[in-house]
Amino acid sequence: MIGIKMKLLVQPEMRDRLLSVVRGMLSAIRQTRGCVSCQFYENIENENSFTLVEEWKSQQDMESHLYSDAFVTFLVMMFELLEPPDIQLFKNSQATGPAVAATALDVCL
Repeated sequence: MIGIKMKLLVQPEMRDRLLSVVRGMLSAIRQTRGCVSCQFYENIENENSFTLVEEWKSQQDMESHLYSDAFVTFLVMMFELLEPPDIQLFKNSQATGPAVAATALDVCL
């Protein structure tokens, strides 16, 4: 799996517009071939700070999404943000469950 994490800081007067665009695009993104998940989070300490996290089955699926109309619409909206977005790509391990928790505990102890 591969993903995108985008941290967004929006101008207060643009907040409602951003939320409207995001609400309109989440469903379309989630129905896109290869989308594993797509979540949009609000920072509880700053109501104008958000994080979009998308997970994709493959690099090809993610790249197809990045050139889609829905994502291009979102990119246009980002030009009106207070600060440029912080965009990170990541790859997920396929490991899950108790083994991952045990490994995490080993690292912390």
